[in-house]
Amino acid sequence: MDITADSNSGTMQGQLLQDLQHVIDNIDRIDKEIVAQYCPEQTQWNSSTPMETICLVLQNIIRDRVKRPLTHLLSRSRVEHSMPELQGSHHSSSTELFLARQELKIRDMGPNMTSTLAQHLAVEGKICFRISDMDIFNPSEVKKAVKGPAKDYAHTHVKYSVESGLLRLKPTEESLWKFPIVADAEKPRPDTIPGYLTDLAKSPPKQPCVYYSGEQPAFRRSDPDQLVFERFEQLLDPGEGLKRLPIIPGVNTVYWMFGDAQSGTAFHFEDAGLWSCNLVLSGYKLWILVRVSHNVAFENFVRKQSEEEAKNWECDQWVRHMNLMYTPEVLRAAGIEFDLVCAGPGDMVVTRPGQYHTVVNLTTCFAIAINFTLPDEPALRPTKACCVCGLYSLSNTAITKVAPQQDDIEEEARSTAATVGGLAPSTQSSSSSHLPAQPTRISLPVKPLRQATLRPKAPTQEIASTASANTSSKRKAKAVQSERVMKSQRLDHVSRRLDSETRASLTDLIRFIRSPAAIEQFCDLVKAKREPDPADTAFVQLSHGTLENAVYCLKMIIQGEQRYRTTKRLHQHTFAKQCAKVAVGRQRLDSTVKRKMLKEYRLSSKDFDRHRQEGNQWATFCGNFEGLLCFLPQNLSTSQMQKYLNDAELRYFHDRLAEEEDYITRICCAGKAFQESLGSDDISFVWESRNILIYDMTEAELLSNLQPVHSIPRNSYVESDFNGAPNPTLIPPNEEQCELCQNRTSERPCNCYRTGLPTSKLRIRRFQGKGLGIEAFGDQKGATVYKSGELLGFLTGKLVQKGTVSGDMAVDFVDCDIDCTDHGNCFRLMNHACEGHAMAKMNRMRVSGYYMLGVKAHCDIQHGTEITIWYGEGDGRPICYLFLGAPVIKMTISSYWGTFI
Repeated sequence: MDITADSNSGTMQGQLLQDLQHVIDNIDRIDKEIVAQYCPEQTQWNSSTPMETICLVLQNIIRDRVKRPLTHLLSRSRVEHSMPELQGSHHSSSTELFLARQELKIRDMGPNMTSTLAQHLAVEGKICFRISDMDIFNPSEVKKAVKGPAKDYAHTHVKYSVESGLLRLKPTEESLWKFPIVADAEKPRPDTIPGYLTDLAKSPPKQPCVYYSGEQPAFRRSDPDQLVFERFEQLLDPGEGLKRLPIIPGVNTVYWMFGDAQSGTAFHFEDAGLWSCNLVLSGYKLWILVRVSHNVAFENFVRKQSEEEAKNWECDQWVRHMNLMYTPEVLRAAGIEFDLVCAGPGDMVVTRPGQYHTVVNLTTCFAIAINFTLPDEPALRPTKACCVCGLYSLSNTAITKVAPQQDDIEEEARSTAATVGGLAPSTQSSSSSHLPAQPTRISLPVKPLRQATLRPKAPTQEIASTASANTSSKRKAKAVQSERVMKSQRLDHVSRRLDSETRASLTDLIRFIRSPAAIEQFCDLVKAKREPDPADTAFVQLSHGTLENAVYCLKMIIQGEQRYRTTKRLHQHTFAKQCAKVAVGRQRLDSTVKRKMLKEYRLSSKDFDRHRQEGNQWATFCGNFEGLLCFLPQNLSTSQMQKYLNDAELRYFHDRLAEEEDYITRICCAGKAFQESLGSDDISFVWESRNILIYDMTEAELLSNLQPVHSIPRNSYVESDFNGAPNPTLIPPNEEQCELCQNRTSERPCNCYRTGLPTSKLRIRRFQGKGLGIEAFGDQKGATVYKSGELLGFLTGKLVQKGTVSGDMAVDFVDCDIDCTDHGNCFRLMNHACEGHAMAKMNRMRVSGYYMLGVKAHCDIQHGTEITIWYGEGDGRPICYLFLGAPVIKMTISSYWGTFI
């Protein structure tokens, strides 16, 4: 990647380009991918490159490659100098056990987890957190209630072995289910921990160690102790990106890890560039985390140790498949930098994308784990997977499928010959099913092996074709593989477990979801919300999402459950979600809160529990396809849905939806936006501003019009639209920056454009003869929602050059226009009213360093009042054109500009 500076190198841009090239040239080879994030190859870098862009690239590279590592180095230096030197031959690593823990609260977890972690993980080196108010987990309380493994699990035991002179740790199965030995775990002494690993490597256990890795275990009965597991699971969240994927156990669902002392997992990293977090509930475990900057050195070291074996794997998880264990002494001698972390109850360890790590339980240990993505990150990054990798069976453009060597497939078969019937089989081969104490690549149950063994060049076929070379060994491998295939098909091949009638019903259901009829139903749902009858209680717009609001919505529709079936399940879903949010980290919903709800809204306890249960069932039925609820047939009753909640039916349903990933993702995006608007700010959809005929449109046009209008909190500025000129709404740094907080300097930017607004009390309505508009709503009829002069919000859109937009939704603003066609907020829908009758007015305001158009109440505005505005006159007549059936408004207000100032 070269940056070309032309003959004008004497300019400031030319000098910056030279500095940037110097930075790039001096970053070593393994960091080229990081540089590429800031310098895309398709971008032309020359002296005409805007100075702002060059400065941003330099700033980001310095921040990520210099400032953050330096900060981490200084913080580690302070820790090392603040601790006394430990005695013994292993003391050089001991200080690394105590990396600073960032304190978190339960309120930071659950749905807030990824956004909270994003703030902390921006700093290099922050990987350890502590949840200070987490409840105590007592394994002895649940031991008697646990019956055995869940239906989806990776393994129940692990076993040490020495092969080719290397220590290995492989998952395995035993004939009897064993619960870990429950004993009081004392905190290990720091000076003994490094020696513990050395002794373990010299004399590993000869018998398999109990180490369960899988979903919540099966219980003997409906036991209250099962709620203990559920309330801790609510602490972890995979993030929005992974929620949009089909269910992948242990990746976007919580996995439990509990095992005896000395159990653990071999070196590996997470698939597809995912983050992972592991929360210890009881006991202590030790982590060895190779620093990402030493990944290449670590991989080269592994290849050197077992060169021939490494050549057999072409996938990204080749190190995982080798099941290798290395002690700190070995890594240090190889010059590989790493961190040692001892985690105890309440500690949560986060691994970064691509970070190799291994985990050993120092005591009996119980933990939960999940993969996650940070906000705005892709669900999966490009990865190569072979047929024994966990993500092999997932249909996704980010996954490139490759094949391992045949010898390794046969070895996988031989290593699992001890699998015992009666227990659900491992969902992966011995190397790929490996699930460490943090969520590793969890395979979709059985699919990887089923696909691996049924491919045209399947292991069983090749084994059979080469039987003459080694008859006994080949027959044994073939028998093992055949047994695994039969178990896979019997236990997890869901399409064969369904009777023809159920399969046909689910197929018909998916066919409806995939049809224009489902889109038409969704549009009718939105239209019903825009035009509610005064006596219609199906839709209740609320200012913000709370449990109280959710209960109120349910109360309003109980009398008309049959009439508002689709609406009822939407509100049930919201109600169950709010209950989970209130109860996060606790065993059950607080009884005081529940009694208050029952008394205030005159609900019976039976109705309260029924609606919550059915809301959870609808959520389970939709799985990770959030927003799908709006597209399920209106005549699909709760009782019919409940028939499909078994594992086989759900998996078949979700897998078939995943095959239509692009289409389903697009409609779910619209459905999710609508569901969230029921208890939050109202939104509009593209199709509402256009006269469209659903059955006359192509699929691409249909999906494009279905999407919500992109909502932005402040005006969007694109440099190329202004030929490199600066943002015309930017306030000079020597002037007052914000009138909401009286900020007078640009050196301390504020967020008043987001935080300085009152809680939204607006909803979108369709008004006869006008089209869409916005209406104020309050607690009751006649209530004053906005007082005269109060700020309602800001009119936002895309900034364009003056006179370049001749559409129906553009505002003349200072030295540019604001195009509200495809970007903005609900204020773009304000209808015109004659001067003296308008309920609001617009004023130019200084907000967070930019000029913005503020919408303020012209007089007191009561509940149910339409928010209108006078757009001014031109050439002696009003220039606001209203078209029946669509909210198309010409908003040219340059002649009225004096009022804004």
